[in-house]
Amino acid sequence: MTTDSIPESVLVALEAVRASGEYNMMERIAVINWIAAQEEENWDTWGGASNWLYDNPNRYMEALRAMGARRAKP
Repeated sequence: MTTDSIPESVLVALEAVRASGEYNMMERIAVINWIAAQEEENWDTWGGASNWLYDNPNRYMEALRAMGARRAKP
């Protein structure tokens, strides 16, 4: 699978966690729980992100890399 198959909502939610500075991004469960707690308020942009991350634990690092690559683009 490619990073193109990572939902936009996942990347946006991960960026929000990173920007919050509340968690080390390597703390996968804590990050997912934070997203889940905030998701209802942000459903338009994050909808389903916590479920995708929970259901795809083997792709978490791929999602983090995709988020980083996206942030690095000019």
